[in-house]
Amino acid sequence: MNKKIYAGMFALGIAASFWACGSGEISKPTDADANMETIDDAVVGILALQPGLCPECGVAVATSSSSSSRRPTARSSSSAPSTNVSSSSKIVINTSSSAEPGIASSSSQSGPVFLYSSSSSAPVVQPGGDVGTCAPEKDTYESGESVIWKFERGSAITGQDYLKSKSVWTTADGTPAASAVLEGVKGRTHTVTYATSGKHNASVQITTAAGAVHNVTCTPVQVNGAPITGCKCAAAEKNPDISVGGAWTIEGCSSTGANIVGYEWAGALADPTNPAKASQAFTAKNQAAAPIVSVSNDDNTVIQVPCDTVVSVDANDPDYPLTFEGSSIPSAADVSIDIPLNKEACIQVSFKWEGGWTPNNISLLCDVTAAQNQPGLTLDITYGTSSKSYPGDYNISNSGIALGAVKAGQNTMDNVCVTATGKEGGKAKCFFGN
Repeated sequence: MNKKIYAGMFALGIAASFWACGSGEISKPTDADANMETIDDAVVGILALQPGLCPECGVAVATSSSSSSRRPTARSSSSAPSTNVSSSSKIVINTSSSAEPGIASSSSQSGPVFLYSSSSSAPVVQPGGDVGTCAPEKDTYESGESVIWKFERGSAITGQDYLKSKSVWTTADGTPAASAVLEGVKGRTHTVTYATSGKHNASVQITTAAGAVHNVTCTPVQVNGAPITGCKCAAAEKNPDISVGGAWTIEGCSSTGANIVGYEWAGALADPTNPAKASQAFTAKNQAAAPIVSVSNDDNTVIQVPCDTVVSVDANDPDYPLTFEGSSIPSAADVSIDIPLNKEACIQVSFKWEGGWTPNNISLLCDVTAAQNQPGLTLDITYGTSSKSYPGDYNISNSGIALGAVKAGQNTMDNVCVTATGKEGGKAKCFFGN
């Protein structure tokens, strides 16, 4: 009989260790979890003797918190105050696979370098406090949804301590405004509803069995009111020259029963005279920007709208120049340029027209040829705000985009960016046409 009791206690101890150690996602407590409250010192002693099952249960751990890193969360009241990045700062993040994630770089490796500018201060992501962190389960909830607050234990509270701790949540403007005293893992989450939209705060007080009291302030939650729909953030040009820079406009936003009241740009600088517009300067070719706009209405709704990605080019340093001099449009046999497959190629078109008669239009045309017995081609061409797409099996011929009227003398067109895709061994070239 005693053997069965000890075996049962040991099994219960193993189960408890998974709750205590904080690894992985923990489900909401069920009726069966109530048994956790009755774990006695004998079971905790068994856990302490099994470091492989729960290293934290025997001794306090000095390493950083095991809490989730899915999103920035508020620090505990004992942590250092946060700092802000200056609004004038520019952060360059290299997106090349050869660079370590999150490492700032001032030059391009194998891909575009993304620039980040902001009209307002950008918060610095802080590590979790030693006690732990808490935050809503998701950043934004819609009106009427139940908000789930979640605490993630830090290294200052061991798994053994947390099993015997007592938690009280405070959500002053929610229902309920406070939780009952919740023991052990039952205090890890708290669910409330809010009658009003906007930002809402929460905090949790954790009292350990030893009597230590920890107050943790949570990251606020956004509860939206009247929906905002129809927003679109478009770039003036997908491949602007560095002399011009990137430019975006957000439009089409509407909100039934509420008014659009604000736009906040992240990743570009807002126009001081028109908050629906923003820009980003470039200093070299192959720099990129992809802003996000936070759109708000007077019912406390905020949504994030992603903008078109733009990549800069340099007319004075073209990768793919295409030019001629003469009084007629040259044939593909006389003037053409090979471009790579499966990579965007921005062609700098310039020419000197020497004839008295000038054509109403000149076009950039391309041919794409598949590798032997390897069908499946595409051709996408962008010029300013215009774009064309062409599919094909083994060949795409004389397909392109109009560049506009020709004038006497020197003509310099905006960059024409071409992406041809196909299996290795295929070919693509571009040339002039009418």
